[in-house]
Amino acid sequence: MNSTTTSLRTPVGIHQTLESLPHPGGGRIPVRAWTSRSSTRTPVVILHGLQSHAGWFTHSAEYLAQSGFSVYAMDRRGSGLSREARGHCTDFHDLIREVEVAVRHSAHSHHVSQVHLLGHCFGAILALAYACTFPKNVRSLVLATPGLFTRIGLPLRTILNVLLAHACGRTINVSIPLAPAMFSELDAYASFIADDPLALHEMTGSFVVQCFKARRFIRRHSSRLSVPIMVCCAGLDEISDNAKTRRWFDAVPAISKVLIEYPKAKHLLEFSGHQQDFFADLRWWFQRHNGT
Repeated sequence: MNSTTTSLRTPVGIHQTLESLPHPGGGRIPVRAWTSRSSTRTPVVILHGLQSHAGWFTHSAEYLAQSGFSVYAMDRRGSGLSREARGHCTDFHDLIREVEVAVRHSAHSHHVSQVHLLGHCFGAILALAYACTFPKNVRSLVLATPGLFTRIGLPLRTILNVLLAHACGRTINVSIPLAPAMFSELDAYASFIADDPLALHEMTGSFVVQCFKARRFIRRHSSRLSVPIMVCCAGLDEISDNAKTRRWFDAVPAISKVLIEYPKAKHLLEFSGHQQDFFADLRWWFQRHNGT
């Protein structure tokens, strides 16, 4: 695989690089990697949410790297540092193939056949879709405030415009209906999100259609999902629908599964007052399912 690598600053003992991996459909996939000489465990691949990018998850990546896990966080096509069309997707299977590139790269780098997948919000949809497609490549799944079921949707008029444009073979831009205060109960993090120049604020109508198809794909296939799975919910979440998520979780046939709720957190656990609890639970889960 032809990749380029750039070294970045990071805590003592942790080696951070920014890698650029080729996408099978064209273009490049930016991947931030955190490794250490003591990394002997199954690597972790982080998939970010709809509006975010890999840079939002530096704290958890460093925490896990210091705990002995190499971490790889990719920027989804059209998000973060990606140079592809912003907020655009014509086939959600392309996003699954993108995850496959990051998974194979991280697994090959550590001479293993499986990785842990950690998906945040929309990233949880991609993590699930990947696990349903390539279950043998996934050691365990963590779905942090998954976006499989949401409390916030697009206005009916916008949905109709998207469907009409899609039927006519054209696309339109749609504003993402999320405010910074929905992500964190802490003002400093909400301000960070509001000022982040890499945050995604619009998506195309084509992306909206592919989101729907990806959710439908998961609902059709997750009844056979057997990989270990941990779901992390935020008690004050205004974005994810916790009640529907719990009902879905109860129906998943995985033998090893855990659901944890952080009662005073809003949507993004990485940016919440429960941050250290969440990080400790990630370490516990990954150590439990290390596979070495």
